Amino acid sequence: MIRIREWLLKVGEGSPYDYWIYEGRRIRYSTIVKYFYTLRKAGLIEVAREIENSRASPIKKKLYRIVPGKENDPRWFEG
Repeated sequence: MIRIREWLLKVGEGSPYDYWIYEGRRIRYSTIVKYFYTLRKAGLIEVAREIENSRASPIKKKLYRIVPGKENDPRWFEG
């Protein structure tokens, strides 16, 4: 999860899909979604905003960012 932290520090905000593309699709997308879920539940990331995904899809894309002040939380470095 440290790689997600580094990526979010670099880009500011992004979605699990954006991170999956950044990683070159080497990790299963479902695994990345679980990482983002875990980080959100731990209070390390939060939804920054939602954007329209496409005209065909009613689901909005959620962009996440690191919770201010949690950039160096020790939980980033566990596991």
